[in-house]
Amino acid sequence: MRFGRFRLLSAMGLACCLGFLISSTSAQALQLFRLTSATLAQGCQSGCSIAGVVTSKSSPTQFVYSTWGVHGQVTVINASGLVYPRGSVLRVGQTVKVAGSFDSSGLLEATNVTIFTFAHIATVANDDYNGGGAHASAAEVNALVSYAATGGKGLVDCHSTLLGCKALYYMRPFASRATTPASCLIQHPDADILSGAQESWFVHNTGYTDATHRVYGYDRWGCRLWGMNPKSAGLQAAWSAYLRSNANSYDLYFVDMSPMDLKTATWYHSGGGCTPWPHVCLSTQELPSDLAVTSAHINFVNAMRYASGNPMYFLYQQAYPKWSLSLDVLAINSTSRYFGVSCEGCLADLPPAPPVSPANYAPFLDEMAAVNKTGGEFLIISKGEYPAGSANQILQRLVTVGVAWLAYSEGHTMVQPDLERNTLNLAVWPEDMIYPASPLETMVSGSADLEVAPGVYRREFRSCYQKSQTFGSCAAIVNANGSAVTIQPAWLRLAYHHVVVLTGGDVLSGGTANLARSSFIAGITLVPAGGATLLAP
Repeated sequence: MRFGRFRLLSAMGLACCLGFLISSTSAQALQLFRLTSATLAQGCQSGCSIAGVVTSKSSPTQFVYSTWGVHGQVTVINASGLVYPRGSVLRVGQTVKVAGSFDSSGLLEATNVTIFTFAHIATVANDDYNGGGAHASAAEVNALVSYAATGGKGLVDCHSTLLGCKALYYMRPFASRATTPASCLIQHPDADILSGAQESWFVHNTGYTDATHRVYGYDRWGCRLWGMNPKSAGLQAAWSAYLRSNANSYDLYFVDMSPMDLKTATWYHSGGGCTPWPHVCLSTQELPSDLAVTSAHINFVNAMRYASGNPMYFLYQQAYPKWSLSLDVLAINSTSRYFGVSCEGCLADLPPAPPVSPANYAPFLDEMAAVNKTGGEFLIISKGEYPAGSANQILQRLVTVGVAWLAYSEGHTMVQPDLERNTLNLAVWPEDMIYPASPLETMVSGSADLEVAPGVYRREFRSCYQKSQTFGSCAAIVNANGSAVTIQPAWLRLAYHHVVVLTGGDVLSGGTANLARSSFIAGITLVPAGGATLLAP
């Protein structure tokens, strides 16, 4: 599968990811958020979500912060030690939002500590990975990106400042490319891993452990991919050594081709893996069931550590709600090493696929609702190559951000709209610079919680920001139907007068998200077939 669509982090409560600071130009937004937080925090004892500024830190798991509400100075016990974005280190002076409950002694026991910003929603973007982002400066990357998917430039960019983005390293440990046919080039680290591989490192058809019965498929270039056994101690040792030698400075790791269910874990661009080939594997010798696949993947990531001995953290690809929703939840809940799961092309994809996939909206909203209840994150990776500002590209962008808004949860939601191909641009979009806060509706069980008509989903936010500046309420309406629908007055609790209009391309090329260009009239304004509409005051 392709890498390059996952970006994350968010503002006021970010989707689990990166460290951004509130800019000096955001005083108005900051003041309003302080007032909002003060109102929300009054009388809170359990299930709290309270913002403030860190004033002192006594240990990696305990700090004091000055809240923006009636609680004043509060001591926080963060037993897990985890801070979002994952890989961040909490420092005095940072703005944070703490979710948790007060104990009998007045300590706030945290379930989530998030460093946040009003600048943009949680984002992932390529930074000189396959060329994308090559023209962006380090300052631009750190201002716009939460996680930089990179082959090297992003590592330098993110680490050029103390509170910069997080560098994300791509790896594909469970599907190693062979030099078959001969036209296939040797790739690294595949060649490094396979050069010392023993037969126990491979996955085999049930009943066999020999080389002639290995599980395999072909990538989109026609090159053979061997299925590799995640629970093999030898494979784990080889990857641990490789990462320490070649990627020890990265903050996080993206594991491609790593679904938790057996059917899709052994599916390749061509071939299902098992005999009679190309049948999809329903069982293998080393991984006889879906639970065995999940357990093996957990075992693998738990074995990966930096040279210092500190744990590494991983995002894996890919979610398939039909088969893997419960397994994804199990994986994330079973180890802190998994900070999230991604979906690639689930909402928007490259031709010859249609620009968007409306049939996927509800299933993936259901998966995102389930992930929101865990300690992990869900990354929407959209793919596209339509011209900047074209109707199809704007459709893909609106659907990506619309679904993200529907499910958005601090420390749980990320987007990577990788919708520019064959360019050196940084794929960050003006709509990503709108941060929705204080939601009026939230998914608890799934997409049905937001469904206002068959196949139509709506969510409203009381306080929204554009480039760190507050502008009032906003809403997202997503239409999974094959025909346009009229937005009904009964669907909305707040008043809106404008539709957000997107023009041009990415942020650095001058693209815009105009909040006041087009009027909204309830009962008349349409949401296009398979599309999304964003509303503003």
